[in-house]
Amino acid sequence: MNWVTCAINVAVFWIIAVPTTGNRCGSHKFCRISQLDITSATEGLNVLKQEPCATYSSIQIQRLIMGSTTIATLLVNASALTNNLHFKRYHEQSLFLPSAHTLEVLTLQEARQLQTITIQTNRHLKQLEITRCAISIVPHSIRNLISLRELRLKFCAVKVLNLALLSTLKYLETAQFMGDNITIIYPPQASIAPNIQTIVLSYNKIQQMDMSLLRTLKLMNNLNLANNRLSTIDYPPDGVVTLPLLTTLYLSNNRIERISFVQLNASGLEFLELSSNRLTTVPEQIGKFPKLILLALNDNGLDTIDLAMLKSLRNLQRLELNNNRLRSIDLPREVLLPNLIQLSLSNNQLKFVALEQLTAPRLSLIDLSSNLLTTIPDVFEKDYNQLQYVNVMGNPLVCDTYQKYRKYIRLAILIPEWIMRKDEFCSTGKYFILSSTRRVCCMV
Repeated sequence: MNWVTCAINVAVFWIIAVPTTGNRCGSHKFCRISQLDITSATEGLNVLKQEPCATYSSIQIQRLIMGSTTIATLLVNASALTNNLHFKRYHEQSLFLPSAHTLEVLTLQEARQLQTITIQTNRHLKQLEITRCAISIVPHSIRNLISLRELRLKFCAVKVLNLALLSTLKYLETAQFMGDNITIIYPPQASIAPNIQTIVLSYNKIQQMDMSLLRTLKLMNNLNLANNRLSTIDYPPDGVVTLPLLTTLYLSNNRIERISFVQLNASGLEFLELSSNRLTTVPEQIGKFPKLILLALNDNGLDTIDLAMLKSLRNLQRLELNNNRLRSIDLPREVLLPNLIQLSLSNNQLKFVALEQLTAPRLSLIDLSSNLLTTIPDVFEKDYNQLQYVNVMGNPLVCDTYQKYRKYIRLAILIPEWIMRKDEFCSTGKYFILSSTRRVCCMV
């Protein structure tokens, strides 16, 4: 965070109101104070002012004794020492942020009692993070943090997200509401803060997402909607949503049965996560993202895929199709995927895989484990010079197919399921034997 001018990070672990004697630091970069008493109005945190930024990079206060000192006063006094204040535990039910404090970073962890926040107009605070709190609604006074760049409310009790509250935060770059209880997102009355680059809404209870809510976020590069209850992704009926800088879209662990990208223009998309949904078909217009590096469709209900749909994905490096119901991989014509490195097809129902029409000169890993294959695909007949790992464990392979590819088994490129114990029983009574200590149970 390059906006922090003082390098000291002050971390407070425990606040109490019973005066005891505190300890001072030694002469080293990391300073730990077991107890610090600020009940004295004349001294307070002034005991730390003599330790400048050049002396310590971090001051850790294990127990802070406040007496009648208010949190607001503590924030003001602390900001005379540091720009970064971090509470490891925060036990108050409310938080008041006065205009007078000059903190740039404020973090409250384990704030389980915190229910309300009141914020006065402040031009200094740039990052606010609160974790595990009882806040149920984002306070309207959040608008008073004029210079805020990062807002994180994680694992709190927030149920409703009103985007109108973010619309006036013109410097906001990151909005993270992860692990809350959000079910409803209200649209902004005007354009959302145009500088937002990252929105994280994972681990909530959102059932429906209207992408038109985000259409003004032309600088957004990361949208995370994973681990919700999404069944549909909606678009405006009269047009498209253009997000020119979007590189990462996380939609994994939802309830999506069908999705189309016809109305999404995101030419810069590189990572598309759709794993652990209920998809039975490959998303429509999946080939319109030419910069895609990762396409994750694992843990769905796909029964077939035509790899020709991916022919325009010239930058694709990882294709994850494991844990589906695939019975066939279709390659009706030659497909060139010049940058494909990893092809994952494990835990499907494949009886036969023909990859002769796939040209992938950088392919190094093919996972075919836990399928219904009886013969090893002729992947070694292709010009796959980079191929280093082909996993065929958990398939009912015949003995002859192991013998045919003995060379690659010996080189540890082709990985069978070795019998690990001498007394391990093979139901077929047939074995492929590589050496006296390495053998595989095989079919006749």
